[in-house]
Amino acid sequence: MNPTVIVALQITAALTAAVFPLWIACRRQKPGHTPEIPLKLRDIFFPAIFPMAVFSLSRNFWFLVPAIFIWLMIIAGTFKKRGASAPNYWQLNWRDCFSYFKTATLFCLIIFLPLSITILIVGQICLYFGCKFTQPIVEELIQLNTWKPAAAFLTGAVIIAPLWEELYFRGILYPVLKKFMPLGWAMFGSSLAWALIHWHWPVFLPFTFLGCALCLLYEQTGKIGNAIAAHMIFNTLNITLLLLEKYYGNT
Repeated sequence: MNPTVIVALQITAALTAAVFPLWIACRRQKPGHTPEIPLKLRDIFFPAIFPMAVFSLSRNFWFLVPAIFIWLMIIAGTFKKRGASAPNYWQLNWRDCFSYFKTATLFCLIIFLPLSITILIVGQICLYFGCKFTQPIVEELIQLNTWKPAAAFLTGAVIIAPLWEELYFRGILYPVLKKFMPLGWAMFGSSLAWALIHWHWPVFLPFTFLGCALCLLYEQTGKIGNAIAAHMIFNTLNITLLLLEKYYGNT
């Protein structure tokens, strides 16, 4: 069979594996447990730019810690100015951490197969075109040989990135978009934006799929902590696999 035809079939299969289940879910989806967010469209731009600008300029995850803290203060102040409380809106409580991870584990088991199929097919397409599926920043982790930068990366990837990305893309951008468009389109739009900030086209389709699934999780439960926990599990599994490949890949 012509290689171009094979690639076209793989792309079609990847799109089907990623989009079809979410299309069915969004078609059946009704507004769940997320109340209308008190923020306005103009409130969401600076919170998106600030942490990304800090990381882009510094390329150091430790700089993200104070940046995220400042960002949280700004968000909390914006919610308060609108007469609301951010933790109450997100139903975010540290005492519910066990419940968050319990729900997130079940969620990860449910999406494991379709997400794995999508990743495998996109990986094959990358091999065909001679490009790397792994993100450049992840490649940096693989090449690190000292513990301090590795610890910074792991802290950022497992804790800081899931916290900020879920609070912003699922906790703010998604409900704000939901004010102006149908629920399914709001899920897709916020997930598309989340995939784009990773600046690596091979992960675009899997991350859009995962973003929509995380939106569904948040919409159904009303608790952003579930999405944060699921994101942490996803990143932890990925990093664990990469480290196993790095140190035991030849055994």
